[in-house]
Amino acid sequence: MRREVVAATLPAPAACAAIRPATAGPMPPPPPRPGPPPADAVALALAGTPHYLHRWGDPGPNPFRAILALADRLVVTADSISMLSEALITTTPILMADPGGLGPRHRSMAAQLQAAGLAAWQGQPLPPPRAALDETARVAQAIRDRGWA
Repeated sequence: MRREVVAATLPAPAACAAIRPATAGPMPPPPPRPGPPPADAVALALAGTPHYLHRWGDPGPNPFRAILALADRLVVTADSISMLSEALITTTPILMADPGGLGPRHRSMAAQLQAAGLAAWQGQPLPPPRAALDETARVAQAIRDRGWA
């Protein structure tokens, strides 16, 4: 069974447009921003599509990590460098969605990910298989080397 997972930040209704066409499976992840308006926008965008929506603040554990682990592919809006970084810790192919209004920093990161073969834009072929990227140890060592810890 194909489980296409959409991970999306929702600062504006335009982000919802990136979700609906990308969703083909039952498990969109939790919206990362609190409050009912973004979650309501996601629910509306996914109306008629089988899905699971975990609203910020819902009781019980946040399923985001499980969704990352179970997904066959991830579609992440390119307006969240944090969510792109979290997706890169998996070996799951990553497609980036452009919700519109991406700034230079976000466009630069997306271009670098695409050039390195780590992600592709939604609508393009999936990027090649890759190893999980976990830079935590390297960054921690760089901090120690600089005497910051």
